[in-house]
Amino acid sequence: MKNIAALILTGYIISSLACAPKKPATYNPEKSKALNIVTAAGMSYGLKDVHVPKDTVTDIRDSKAFGAAYGIASYYTPTPGLSSSGSASMALLSWVLLPKTPAARNSIIAWMPERIGGNSKEDALDKMADLIIEATEQAANDLEYKTSVYIPNNGTDKRGLSINLVSSKAQECAHVPPSTKSYCNMIFKVRHPHKIENTAHYVGSGATWFFDPMKSDFTAPIFINKYGFQFDQLDMMIAISKHLPDWAYIYLAPKEIQIAEKEKLQMPLILNKGKVHLFIKAGNS
Repeated sequence: MKNIAALILTGYIISSLACAPKKPATYNPEKSKALNIVTAAGMSYGLKDVHVPKDTVTDIRDSKAFGAAYGIASYYTPTPGLSSSGSASMALLSWVLLPKTPAARNSIIAWMPERIGGNSKEDALDKMADLIIEATEQAANDLEYKTSVYIPNNGTDKRGLSINLVSSKAQECAHVPPSTKSYCNMIFKVRHPHKIENTAHYVGSGATWFFDPMKSDFTAPIFINKYGFQFDQLDMMIAISKHLPDWAYIYLAPKEIQIAEKEKLQMPLILNKGKVHLFIKAGNS
């Protein structure tokens, strides 16, 4: 009888723990902001910070091979026998993630305040879609593109968005007569969020609609490179992030973003309000 009672008590404790509300993540100052963000989203598996001495901080824009394409700062430790830009190249190319895992795919991670998203996941989805459209149109305008938006089912189904880009300054995105559209498109899939009652303080507060990158059905930008290189996708995503709310983050995975005709983004990063956050932490030498 004592064994049975112990088993019942153990089962009760396990059940209680399973039902207990999950505590939100707390910010870890020992980690980069990028790693803290994906940790709050439950997506840190496979991602890590590259730790480098503070006295080796440099700017990757000094690298002819990567500077123009990335336009972002990075850290690295020079390797004997290699130039600074060569060391930077090796550091970037070292990122390898398992395919099909959340960290190996692009996504939009967002903690939408309940007061903005409304009372249902359907309302929150529609609001996110509207924000993505608005941000992309503003970003395209910043980069001197004209846009036209297509939403399926006469504009009622915002789970899939297609935004056509036309530019007289980019031959790849010139309109194709007799149509006024080009072959350049930004496509987004927007999926239902779920409610979080106690959001991590550094990505939001209180009740939020969470657009979860861990789900099999996740919100993300999609690039179809059917016609070869068309435009700098990183440049466009940085511009889009600038016009999204501060509670929305864009995660870009290695080798999933085209930045030049024969070059892809080689490292993971987080975009937020036009700023680039790298999985890099500077420490003492």
